[in-house]
Formats: sequence, C-alpha cells, structure tokens
Amino acid sequence: MTPDLTRLLIARHPLIFPRGWPPRSDIGNGWFGLLDALCGELQAETERGGPQVSADQISHSFGRLEFDTRRHRTDLDDEQRGMIAHACATSTRTCEVCGAAGALVAIRRGGARTRCIAHADRGVDEPVPVLYVHVDSDTGHVIGQIVTGGQPGTIITATHFPKLMAAARGDECEEFQTIQLLNRDELSMVRSSD
Repeated sequence: MTPDLTRLLIARHPLIFPRGWPPRSDIGNGWFGLLDALCGELQAETERGGPQVSADQISHSFGRLEFDTRRHRTDLDDEQRGMIAHACATSTRTCEVCGAAGALVAIRRGGARTRCIAHADRGVDEPVPVLYVHVDSDTGHVIGQIVTGGQPGTIITATHFPKLMAAARGDECEEFQTIQLLNRDELSMVRSSD
C-alpha cells in the first residue's frame, strides 16, 4: 500500500496500529476500503466490550488478505474472529490494485492474486492513481487530491462531485481509485509526502 493510504489507515485506527504499519505488509491499494471497514468494525466491537485488536501483520497469501493478530489471537472474541474471516473471504473478490470486483488469477510473476479484468496482469507495485475526495463544510465545494504512486499531485476544487470527476479525468488520469476523506485533517495528511 502506498504511503498516503498507509498514513490514512493508521490515523483512522490508531488503536489497531499502535506500533505503526505492521512489517511485511505487502498489499495493494485496492484493499484499503476493505481494511478500513474491517478496522472500523473491530474497533466498534471493542467499544461494545470486546478486546482491543492490534494488527501484527497484514499480507496476502495466494490472493487472499491475511490479517494477523497472532500475539493477541486468544484474546479475540467470536464476533471479531468472524469479522476478520469475512474481510479475508471478501478479499478474494476484491481487486487488490483498484478495489473493484475481482477474482483470483495467476499473475505473470507467479502465484495468485485477486484482480479485476483490467488489472489481471498488473503488480501491486504498479498502483492506479488515488483520487481523495473531501467536501468542504464551509463552502460546500468538493476538493480532490490526485496521488500517483504515493506522490501527491494535482489539487482540484469544484462546486459539486460530477464536476470534480470530470476535472480529474481531464487531468490525464485514465483511471483512479476514489477514497472519501472524513475531514480536512485527512486532506492535509494525504497532501504531504514521505
């Protein structure tokens, strides 16, 4: 996952990533939405009385997401185990490059990965650009930031979402993954680079 998405996931779920991004976490940008939803569900279960989950490793195995909490596995409740199992099963139908519907495929470098038709032969080290979108609460305008390969690029402001999408496509981006930002702080976070 590129640095911008990694920072965003850690910032949204600091209790699940208390030591930062887990080592050996070699997954594509397309699984960001899946991980973000999983972490939100796990934290909500903790707030209802379940144990605190801490991610030790996030990886893929034969095209499937692996969310490892091995040091805390015995502490997970059945609800949390089910959430993790569901997210891992869903990953086999979610393109690891762009987040669209996908399927398990053999890739050119060997092994199996989960890809959509458009990215069947693309590596996770070749991500599509990410369009971060935030609605400014003061003006109501939509602000977008295009990030390519982890490097911030064009900032676009439009009066509404369709105009933003048209402007993003006009910025020589054939395709992009869209991520909804929750607040202005997240917009500032993805604008910075490592």
